[in-house]
Amino acid sequence: IGGQGEYRCACGFQHHIRRDEYRVCDGRLCELAGVRALVAHVSGHFRGLPRVGGRLYDFTPSTLYASSFASIALGIARATLDAYVRDVRDHVPRGAKERRGDNHVLQAEVGKAEARLRSARMFLFGSLDEIWRDVQASPGLTEAQRLTIRLASTWAIQQARETVTNLYLGAGAMAIFQNGPFEKRFRDIHTLCQQIQGHAAHFETVGQIILGVEPSRPMFTF
Repeated sequence: IGGQGEYRCACGFQHHIRRDEYRVCDGRLCELAGVRALVAHVSGHFRGLPRVGGRLYDFTPSTLYASSFASIALGIARATLDAYVRDVRDHVPRGAKERRGDNHVLQAEVGKAEARLRSARMFLFGSLDEIWRDVQASPGLTEAQRLTIRLASTWAIQQARETVTNLYLGAGAMAIFQNGPFEKRFRDIHTLCQQIQGHAAHFETVGQIILGVEPSRPMFTF
């Protein structure tokens, strides 16, 4: 909400709220398994105004949600990998003679995690960058572009989940402490994947379209 009470949503509508029409109740926490956040209550009503211009609004809400959730997932996974390299590398497990960083299995897992995140990020951001340039020249998204955004977003979310899960397991008992860098991110990534943007079922929808089969739930994909 802007300084004058203006609210603009990603789907292209602009709304105005008078200051006396809303209130914010702070301090109440969402009781979720992950991604805990403060809840804000807005009372009053929104008065819809005409759709504003700009190429951003050629993107559908579903494509914006998908790419946004995917970006968050990649951020969670990247932070987990950075913490793993920083905190786990020099740790010596009880009864062991070598650091965890000297374990060949963990070394390989770190390499694979880096490959997963870089490739997923390149697929997602590279696709969005190319589609954004195309939209500047030819307004509106094609079905192929919407399909690419959904595929790249779902792939990024799933790769992020796999990365965080593997690193969480590799960290051993270090990962279970609430004040550590792994426990919260493990909850966050799995909470994110429970939201419809992270469902692996989107792969089925994309595959159906590629194979020329009528998609079973296109409204959740595009």
